[in-house]
Amino acid sequence: MFLQVSSNSDGHLIHLLFIAAILALGTTVLNAYHTLHLRSQMLASRNHKEYSYLGDNFPPRILSNIQPAAMSILNGSNIYPLEDDRKWASVVPPGHGFVRMGPTGRPFAISMGHQLHCLNGIRFAYIAARDNIFSDPDEITASFNHANHCFDLIRQSILCNADTTLVPTGESGTPGTLYGTLHRCRDWTQVRAFMASNQKHWKGVPLEPDSELSPPGTLILEDHVAQSHDKQMAGER
Repeated sequence: MFLQVSSNSDGHLIHLLFIAAILALGTTVLNAYHTLHLRSQMLASRNHKEYSYLGDNFPPRILSNIQPAAMSILNGSNIYPLEDDRKWASVVPPGHGFVRMGPTGRPFAISMGHQLHCLNGIRFAYIAARDNIFSDPDEITASFNHANHCFDLIRQSILCNADTTLVPTGESGTPGTLYGTLHRCRDWTQVRAFMASNQKHWKGVPLEPDSELSPPGTLILEDHVAQSHDKQMAGER
């Protein structure tokens, strides 16, 4: 009789210990889940930080999830001849690469758009100097100053991107053909699509006073393109 009671007590104790272990394990799992949930919320809040777009309070870049892409460098001199103003104008993204952000539509430049605008600006300065388009010395000075700014911007942009793609060399050690070499890129069509959508969203909405949406030289370049088009239509060029 005594042994039977002892056996039942031991079984009851084991049962209680088993329940306690399950409860402790459950509490640990719940605490771990709660901690991970709080951390995920903190990370999400960091990734979706609210910006006022006032002063320096704005995100460093757009589209943090741009997909990778590849480009095989081709000889585009026949596709984009220097004299074709309209073709080169199509290279520059919508709105010259400018977007408006935040609740009031504060204007910003996107680096890719600014760089392409500058490349077209350098081309324009070369054509203007070659064809004596400007008769006013001030216009010549403004064009060359803009080109000088753009040369340095593109220089720094090339250094910033630091493309390390290997290009085969010739026998003398000089770079061989640059065409056909595959480069690792980011999908620039996503950036253009974002800019086009942004331009459409803010179309017709006036800027706040003292806002500037055009980079230096934009109006000169636009005037040249319009005049060049008129000359082509009249058969003067």
